[in-house]
Amino acid sequence: MGGTLVYSTCTLNRKENDKQTAAFLAQHPDFELQDEKTFFPDEGDQDGFYIAKMIRRR
Repeated sequence: MGGTLVYSTCTLNRKENDKQTAAFLAQHPDFELQDEKTFFPDEGDQDGFYIAKMIRRR
């Protein structure tokens, strides 16, 4: 077992981002959130997007 799951979207909509991540984690207790970040267009030379890294516990 074990492994890494990365969830990413090209939107800033919380329903598609951290709320989806929280719903997944609530239904899959064998995963834990390792890191997540929302990138906003005004923070640099990029579009807005969200990324979450989850780790499957062994």
